[in-house]
Amino acid sequence: MEDNVIKIGPKALMSYCLVINSKVLSGISEMTLKARGSNIQKAVDVSQASINKFLPNYEVKRVSIGTDKFKLPETSNASFKNISWIEITVGMKKSLKDGLR
Repeated sequence: MEDNVIKIGPKALMSYCLVINSKVLSGISEMTLKARGSNIQKAVDVSQASINKFLPNYEVKRVSIGTDKFKLPETSNASFKNISWIEITVGMKKSLKDGLR
């Protein structure tokens, strides 16, 4: 897994905020939160909590959404299942990034 990718799952929201903070302290200026299905809401909450409470110099750079189709086993009535996903890229604000060079 890439250093700048955080996969959002069943852990508590603050656990992911701490991961983001530790990545910022280690020098990573941009990271991507990835979530699927019911964890999409948590990914949005994590990005906003991190930016609003801990990282005022950061902002949401990009948001990508989509749906993946997964083939189900033959025993199922349906042949495919749709799973929605989101990728939220959080990075340092442009004005600050330029000022650090």
